[in-house]
Amino acid sequence: ADLNMIIVGRGAVAEELLRRRVAHGGRAVLVLTEPTHATIVPSRHAWTDFEGDSIKIPDAFVWQPPAEDEPTNDEDVRRLRFKYGCHRRSGCKFGPDVVGVAVDSILELLRGGSGELCGARVRAPSGELAWQLSGAVVLAKEPAKGMDMAVRDPEAMPWTSSSFASVGMAMLVQFAYIFGTNLAVMSYEPGVQRGGFKWWNFIWAINPFGLYFGALGETLTGVPPDRKMLATLATVCPLVTMVCGTVSVDGWRLGMFMTGAVNKIYMVLIGFPLYWLWARPRRASKPFALRLHLAWFAWVGLGSMSMWVIFFGLVSACMALRAAHPNMMGLLLSPILCAALRIVMYLSAYFYGRLVEKPKANGRRRVLQGDQRAHASSVMELAFAFKEGAFLVALVAAQAIREDRSWIVALLASTGINLVQRLAVLPHLAKFLPQRIARPFRPLVGVYLHHQARYTMGYPRFVAMFAIATSRVAFLGDASTALFNPTCALVVLVALALTVLEDIVVLRCFSTTWGVNFDWSDLSSRSWKHVFAVDDHGMHIQSPSPGFHGVRYHTWYYTLGHGVPASMFPCALLALLLGEGYVLGRCPHPIAQGWRQVLDGIVWTTPMYCGSE
Repeated sequence: ADLNMIIVGRGAVAEELLRRRVAHGGRAVLVLTEPTHATIVPSRHAWTDFEGDSIKIPDAFVWQPPAEDEPTNDEDVRRLRFKYGCHRRSGCKFGPDVVGVAVDSILELLRGGSGELCGARVRAPSGELAWQLSGAVVLAKEPAKGMDMAVRDPEAMPWTSSSFASVGMAMLVQFAYIFGTNLAVMSYEPGVQRGGFKWWNFIWAINPFGLYFGALGETLTGVPPDRKMLATLATVCPLVTMVCGTVSVDGWRLGMFMTGAVNKIYMVLIGFPLYWLWARPRRASKPFALRLHLAWFAWVGLGSMSMWVIFFGLVSACMALRAAHPNMMGLLLSPILCAALRIVMYLSAYFYGRLVEKPKANGRRRVLQGDQRAHASSVMELAFAFKEGAFLVALVAAQAIREDRSWIVALLASTGINLVQRLAVLPHLAKFLPQRIARPFRPLVGVYLHHQARYTMGYPRFVAMFAIATSRVAFLGDASTALFNPTCALVVLVALALTVLEDIVVLRCFSTTWGVNFDWSDLSSRSWKHVFAVDDHGMHIQSPSPGFHGVRYHTWYYTLGHGVPASMFPCALLALLLGEGYVLGRCPHPIAQGWRQVLDGIVWTTPMYCGSE
């Protein structure tokens, strides 16, 4: 029941069962047909390959799911697929399976040795197999109220990813916040005396950054937040940030980067202890693995700030290189950032396996509690958002300092590298290599999570740029300097067009045929590292593994919360490279590179420093 729930029926009861199963984060298959149309057969006679290969093990595990892209005239099927966002993307299946059964097809429900229904399959009248899946079978004939649809083992749940809808909502909120903050600072900052009260920082109160900390609380306690805890953190967190950005000492106040850093320190020292006390009654019901939770929290929570600093440093080094070799920066910028992202990708998979999966596999009594798969994927999403934001800001800042054509080389190189990675070009070429050499190119969980993050988290960086541009136009009244100069604006527009084009190409051309090029015998059939379905019939490269079948969407508060650092990162990096005064239209030239540039990225002065003092 934890791995898969097969619901057979049509109507309100079946749809209510599906809704509850999805709400619990479980994998589900809804077979829209009347239960009386199904034939019940013993499983020992049922799991037979129609090519002549028979499985001898009673109640064998099979995983050959239905094809989601098959056309259908069933309005209920199409409605429910749209409602739950059911689709395939880059080797992953999103949402539950919602399928109908043709009039002339045969639905067979498999009865296990102990009498329970343990799977289902559909055959054509000719005997050809359409699909077959193991899982607990529920017949939607009785009221749904008393049926248990929960998932007991969180690691049996699918992986998670952000939906386009929730990311779009987060982008709208961040656009309003960045635009409003910038416009207020542009308009009122110059009139404030040294040490004066900056009332417009109350705009921080609309920042949903506290929701991110609410989501991270589960990594520390194993208990997801409820509405009261989310409301508390969503209120307190922006207020603390507002105070940090408002209070000034002798004309100095914390800049955007340090304000966020202080906010994290506050939440570690105060916010998370409050979360810990709130979650204590629910933690007490099981042996609690404190060290594992602290280590996992350190990677997921504090690691994001480390990635922020690392990408800041890499971009600053590339900008220094540009002074001597402009074209060299264009060629090296994307490979350097991609290498850093690759390291984060492997580390994320390593820590998940070491801290979450390995203790459970070894039968340890104290293991990580809660749904930690959502947090493993969020690390990849934030890392990718930081990498893409760093790349775009570096190009814009370089053209703001001195216009040239190196950005063309950088964008073309980045797009080429991205397509090679996302279309699995190297795995496709692995068939020409010995297995020992080809194995490092074999995509596993980290690569697939990275592929899904690319579809949604490559766009928040443009929110920051458009918010800065529109606030500058609103204040300065000159569209030609919306992003400092026309070349900077062209860089952003071309980057956006290439990002959209890249996603379209990958959606149309992605293939999993490279799976046959690798030896998978070193992974057990139930390994969490698999990206392809593996059952007692073997490996099926046309179907994703259970972890990537029925992929869930992040909760709205999770996406809205980590949309904040994803959107604020480009703003903070741009202020570091060019100076906040120049970004906000108060200074005529970018700040000179050097120690004062770094200082201006940490603390701001009143009035803003323009590099001439």
